[in-house]
Amino acid sequence: MGGRFRRFAHLFLLSLALGAPSQVVPATDNCDLTAWVWDRDTTGTNIRDAPKGAIIDKIYPDTAETGFRIRVLGSNGNWIRCEYTAIDNQTKRGWIHGGMVNLDTRNYGDQQAFHLYASHDTKSKILKKVVRERNVQVYGCHKDWAYIKVMIEGKAYYG
Repeated sequence: MGGRFRRFAHLFLLSLALGAPSQVVPATDNCDLTAWVWDRDTTGTNIRDAPKGAIIDKIYPDTAETGFRIRVLGSNGNWIRCEYTAIDNQTKRGWIHGGMVNLDTRNYGDQQAFHLYASHDTKSKILKKVVRERNVQVYGCHKDWAYIKVMIEGKAYYG
């Protein structure tokens, strides 16, 4: 019961953070990950000045297969602070919704697996063992940990 409550409390706090005003918002968690933006929208993916903020740029996939590479610098709620190379070859920073940000796992065989944990600590509760290579969505981060969503047989798992 305690684990469920902590999980609920964590998700509740994330939902509160999503209501942040459209102003310069610092990342509440810092990290440094390389990820990909896959968005089928041919008009580009919006980059914002803050979570739910004004659109300041758009990025476009390199190819339909690879998406657009970004550096994840931090998160605030379900929003990702990123660094990217813009069309003018300038390095820029902005915010993108986590639902657009993806990673691939490296579980290439049925014997390889990773665990979804309840928090950013290997001593926390294991929520799900994930086998085989998967594409996962990044909804947040903390240092070298990513808060992800993985789909397995049509069901979403978060951890």
